[in-house]
Amino acid sequence: MVMVFDGKKFVEDKEKFLQQEFKKLVKKGDVLKLVSILVGQNQNSRLYISLKEKIAIRLGIVFEKREFPEDVNVRELIDFIKSKNNDFGVKGIMVQLPLPAAFDNEIVTILREIDSQKDVDCLTPENLGLLMMGRPWVLPATVRGIWEILGKAGINRKTIIGKNVCILGRSDIVGKPLANLLINLGATVTVCHRQTGDLVKKTKAADILISATGQPDLIRGEMVKKEAVVIDVGSPRGDVNFRSVASKASFITPVPGGVGPVTVVSLLENFLDLALQRAMG
Repeated sequence: MVMVFDGKKFVEDKEKFLQQEFKKLVKKGDVLKLVSILVGQNQNSRLYISLKEKIAIRLGIVFEKREFPEDVNVRELIDFIKSKNNDFGVKGIMVQLPLPAAFDNEIVTILREIDSQKDVDCLTPENLGLLMMGRPWVLPATVRGIWEILGKAGINRKTIIGKNVCILGRSDIVGKPLANLLINLGATVTVCHRQTGDLVKKTKAADILISATGQPDLIRGEMVKKEAVVIDVGSPRGDVNFRSVASKASFITPVPGGVGPVTVVSLLENFLDLALQRAMG
């Protein structure tokens, strides 16, 4: 019988632990501030920031939101990031992606300005490079969340070795870094995208199938290997036809209530890790 991952319960347990750890830091006199930067009026980004803000406040973190118009000058954005790099109380900085299309040629210029030791989303070239080399300080929040969810399916550093993994989607914040992580852990990874041919052959060969395309009902039961582990990262409706795939899988994440809430709490776990590293010097 398929195991359906309960993201709500998982996050509740994580929050209890994080609350205790943040209280310890505050008692030592640490200021814990997380800065969120939004450019433009993307409503999905606003919603995601709101979810992060609610949990951060519950955990005792000072959450600073800064919004810039779509036509903001890149220099103004960079100057703001640099000011937060130099603010000792700020332990984490995140630029909400995607940025407006006008910034496509400037995104690396902007993200590289974030202090890598405050980069809670693993967006800087330095931190992504360390991940690729197998020596990450921090993982992208969704990637960290997926790895922790896989643990609930019985996948760990030993059992991942030799597993066939199929990832659908090649974004810079999920598909590519997730593939790097799993390759470094010993999995055999296939990354599929819109130009991929014979998709069904690739998905049916996967012991672990992870879809992050945002295309509803892309994955159906006939595309899934029996007893596969299936992780649905699609937003907002999910990539996986839940009913047909659940009849084949051994483990599956629902949408909503699966990867989404875990991603938010994973970002705050990154924030804790970076705050502790900074406290230790």
